Amino acid sequence: MPDDIQKTALRLPRDLHTEIHEAAKESERSFNSEIVYRLKRSFAGPEDEEILKIADELSARVLKKKR
Repeated sequence: MPDDIQKTALRLPRDLHTEIHEAAKESERSFNSEIVYRLKRSFAGPEDEEILKIADELSARVLKKKR
């Protein structure tokens, strides 16, 4: 494990846990990657919104082509 990664335990309500797993599957990310992705987005500032929007659109296109 890289030195810049902190391992942590997390307790979640069962329904939220399920929602995250479903979202991860839909976006083809791991459970952990989905949580990291969403947390990073929650801390993004207004200046990041346009970049995040473009990244989401590109990701959706890639996923659509895979299917």
